[in-house]
Amino acid sequence: MTVTPLGASCPCGGMVPVKGVTMNAVKMIQKENQLELPLFFLDEEPKTAEVIPFEPKPEWTDDEVRQLRDGLLWHSLRVLADGRAGSEIKQETMAWVMSDEVHPFSFVVCCDEAGYDPSGVREGVKSILNRLARVKAGG
Repeated sequence: MTVTPLGASCPCGGMVPVKGVTMNAVKMIQKENQLELPLFFLDEEPKTAEVIPFEPKPEWTDDEVRQLRDGLLWHSLRVLADGRAGSEIKQETMAWVMSDEVHPFSFVVCCDEAGYDPSGVREGVKSILNRLARVKAGG
């Protein structure tokens, strides 16, 4: 028994037996139906990559990290008190202030580095925000 490809007439692309058709005939039919795509890029010269010079990462001093933490803390407190700041940035900042996570630039670490008690700062922030809300409401 011999088989022949169904080609486009069969969505499965399978082979079905057909009497009187040899495998050589099948291979010829398959070869005739093959697409040949020229690989145009093989004729081109390979392009060389531009070499980017290595630049070492800047090293931060302990004092620079302390300044960054201090700046982050004060900027965040200003954002919370600023009536022009959007609600999304205020919510994000408040979530940062209320978080007890400990990582290099967490609220707890920034307060500790600046010599402040995180709980005391949080209470102060809540008190100021409550007063600002009362003033804004006219009371």
